[in-house]
Amino acid sequence: MTSPAVVSDGPRTATASPARPAWLRLLARPLGLYAASRVVTLAAMGVAAVVSPAYNFSQVISRWDSGWYLAVAEHGYPHEVPAAQSTIAFFPLYPLATRALQAVTGLPFKASALLVAGVSGLAAAILVWLLVRRVADGDAADRATALFCFFPGSFVLTMPYSEALMIALAAGCLLALVSRRWLAAGLAAGLATATRPNAVALVACCAWAAAGPLRRREWRAAAAPLLAPVGLLAFFGFLWARTGQAQAWWRVQRDGWDQNVDFGWTTVRQFAQAAGDPLADLNHLIAALSLVFVVVAGIALVRSRLPAVLSIYAGVVMAIALASDITVSRPRFLLTAFPLVIALARPLRGWPFAAVLGTSAALLGALTILATGTLAATP
Repeated sequence: MTSPAVVSDGPRTATASPARPAWLRLLARPLGLYAASRVVTLAAMGVAAVVSPAYNFSQVISRWDSGWYLAVAEHGYPHEVPAAQSTIAFFPLYPLATRALQAVTGLPFKASALLVAGVSGLAAAILVWLLVRRVADGDAADRATALFCFFPGSFVLTMPYSEALMIALAAGCLLALVSRRWLAAGLAAGLATATRPNAVALVACCAWAAAGPLRRREWRAAAAPLLAPVGLLAFFGFLWARTGQAQAWWRVQRDGWDQNVDFGWTTVRQFAQAAGDPLADLNHLIAALSLVFVVVAGIALVRSRLPAVLSIYAGVVMAIALASDITVSRPRFLLTAFPLVIALARPLRGWPFAAVLGTSAALLGALTILATGTLAATP
């Protein structure tokens, strides 16, 4: 008997090239969208370097808080709590990843930081795409990822900032939660809470998602809420041991960086000032437009019927931003609330989507130039 493995269907005239794996064909979409958005961002940074008399391209791509992250990566944290701006305000995971890459590769710290941010941004785009594909469909995933990559605040994904790493971990955590992979969700959240303070929103998401299974005695679900705050608690514990002050981070935020909670009063005031004179202060105008975006996208999120953990995450992130007296005016904080972008992209199709995407890409280019090449807009 002839084995089926050797049965021939006739002579072959040419050797067929192996097809690309299905996963590679699928991931080509978020890969292409992210690459295209980085071309726009880098081109805008190049323009900023050309038109700015004060900054070259290397300075443009690593302005503002980038220096603080690089300082943590190179020198670590101080042993005392100063009544001034300090690296204590910056969470450790992104600088640690930068330091680890520098130690392994021997690259300069800035190059290592840019590489970590760039790879994290790519991972964020892929994980956002996978998340939307899981809770909606492939077409919605394409649209949401496009708006995410070309969101006006997404230029920080190409700078030495921690947003890219946080978003990648947050998207991974939410994807794991909707897939009921509790350990993966907890690990991703635990790492995310070591990247930025607003990642604490994932603690609420993990607690909400695990509540039902735990009532049914599905004890594996406990891994998510138990692991979620580990990064935050470990960082605060480290600062306490290093400086001798349990409130080290809070003191630096208040006394050094002048960041306080005013429950939205600053946002309302900036909106009123922008409405009265839109061009008087560009940051106030950006704050007003940001607030409009939050309201419109928030309504879309409520009506979208996406899994509750996405709404909880976006809601807590935006509540933290709105409660602060400075952060709501910064588009990069809106970017971290990426389910808002998902909810906005999901119902858009055809020319309305093309118009929104084109407008967002144009704003990305303009804001990149203003935030990296001037002092007119704070990223």
